[in-house]
Amino acid sequence: MDAFDLGRAAALSRYGVKLAGTRQKEASPLFALPALAAAGTYTALRKFRPSANPALAALQNKARNSTFQVATAPDTGRGIRSLLFGAKDVSPRRSGNPGTLVLNHSPSQMASSAASINTGQLPEALDDKWIFHQLMTQGTGGGGGLPGSVPNTHRLDRALREVGGDPSKLTRLMGDQGYVIKPRTGSMSKADTLLSHTTDPRDPRLRQALQNPENFILQEKLPISNEFRVHTLNNEPLTASHRQIPHKGLRSVWDKYMGGGGGAFVPVVGDNRRKLMDFARESTKHLGVTPEGNNILGDAEHLHHALDIAQLPDGSFKLIESNPVPGTFMNPLVNRRVQQAATGRVPRDVAALAALGVGGLGTAATALATKKQRGTEDDSDPAVS
Repeated sequence: MDAFDLGRAAALSRYGVKLAGTRQKEASPLFALPALAAAGTYTALRKFRPSANPALAALQNKARNSTFQVATAPDTGRGIRSLLFGAKDVSPRRSGNPGTLVLNHSPSQMASSAASINTGQLPEALDDKWIFHQLMTQGTGGGGGLPGSVPNTHRLDRALREVGGDPSKLTRLMGDQGYVIKPRTGSMSKADTLLSHTTDPRDPRLRQALQNPENFILQEKLPISNEFRVHTLNNEPLTASHRQIPHKGLRSVWDKYMGGGGGAFVPVVGDNRRKLMDFARESTKHLGVTPEGNNILGDAEHLHHALDIAQLPDGSFKLIESNPVPGTFMNPLVNRRVQQAATGRVPRDVAALAALGVGGLGTAATALATKKQRGTEDDSDPAVS
């Protein structure tokens, strides 16, 4: 009723009308303050703040006045994805408009006149587990990554040649810890379903791998105690989450009814997060954009990918693989963080929600203060008719 009374009083005052038996109320100028605070909050959050990371700052400055967009291949569900991304979801065929910064979240190629993310050869190279291993250990031009950051890995066809074509001798090549066999691209789901030194030789998946060994890798089996996913942009780690729900009971329920993967919504916190982010930054620093504006393969493009990182019982980390088109980008917390890192500004919808919160709290506080003030006033004076 306070808002109604204030509105009525303002209207009556405008036309010079006074009602007998009622006390005329004036709209308090204090009610303008929450709106000003909300506008100030939005403006402050949307202010351009370049990163201390030189490669990230270069992208942000290049696209400073550009609109952030995400390009995906499927035409269906584009409106829903736009809501999830907090940015327009466009077709790769229609991207590249002037004044846009496009993040490629599909295998297709595209270009943007302002700046683009994931459009060159590097995302495809990293998606191949064998090439990823080569880039992480040997490097190209800029040198290799952090020594020992990736597991011992071989191409399956080359490993078979080393043991004379006898799969039973692969264990001798990989050591007592055993091994796993993975396709070079794609996934075979959870670690406990991967082909390994304990797989039944009659398993049809193993026969397929042995018939097409150039398409598979042989990798040492790691004693993994935890597994994480870290999203990075231009070698700057942005988010860190669990790959599986840490609580075993909750994980088993989630896996049973939801099919796994729920850990992506559980952030890594504390000292382990700092160590994890430091490891991701240090082990992939040679993949970042050089001062000349090129990446490790010579492309003048910017890289967003998610790293799967295993933690071993002694607390150390190993890089498992890179995901240039990660499904976890659909998480609104993740894609908003990536958008902020790419543009140097808090996303519009995040800034708007924060401004509404400030405005709402300010309005409530002002209304309460006004109500208390009225309670102390003398209401006995009759209104002039």
